[in-house]
Amino acid sequence: MKVVVTAFEPFGGKTSNRSLQIMNRLEKSPQLKRVEDIRFIEVPVVRGAPLRIMTEILRGAVTDYVLCIGEASRTGLALEHIAANERDYRIPDNEGTMSQRESIVGNGPDHYVASFPYEFIANAAKAKHIDTNDSDDAGRFLCNELLYAALHITHIDRSSARVGFVHVPAGFDESAVLTDTLTAIFEKTLTDMNSEKNRQCRA
Repeated sequence: MKVVVTAFEPFGGKTSNRSLQIMNRLEKSPQLKRVEDIRFIEVPVVRGAPLRIMTEILRGAVTDYVLCIGEASRTGLALEHIAANERDYRIPDNEGTMSQRESIVGNGPDHYVASFPYEFIANAAKAKHIDTNDSDDAGRFLCNELLYAALHITHIDRSSARVGFVHVPAGFDESAVLTDTLTAIFEKTLTDMNSEKNRQCRA
């Protein structure tokens, strides 16, 4: 199983990002050593960076899954299903750019639908007593831009990669307990998906 996992650098004047904390811990996970090929990518919170990075990583490559993680003011895990072809920032990106009512990809589709098997995340979260919510609005900042970029590249490349984005709760502190719990959810998700992929290959 070949997987790409992404998270964002800190933004908005903060010194940390929950998604990056989670990804850094996943990168050290002994459980994920069983995954054939897994790449961890830190994405800059900069206009245009998602499309550039997804093009570099995915174009012409064989990839099974792309799991993007970002933080937001949510109480549970938001499983993002829709990516809109629009930038409409409420705050500047990390280079001070404000982008409003602008297409991410000129002449691109108005939206894409995520293809990730979110049931794996929902099941892992339920076991940890963390709520999951289906969401059709990933905002119009870099999170939406990243999901749209990944889906766009896999679409034009006719790739079978399954792409998704999950917003994790940022919280008002840097609670290690919450970060550990969320990391365990994604760790179980990836290991369970790997086991399922191996069963399918042997069938």
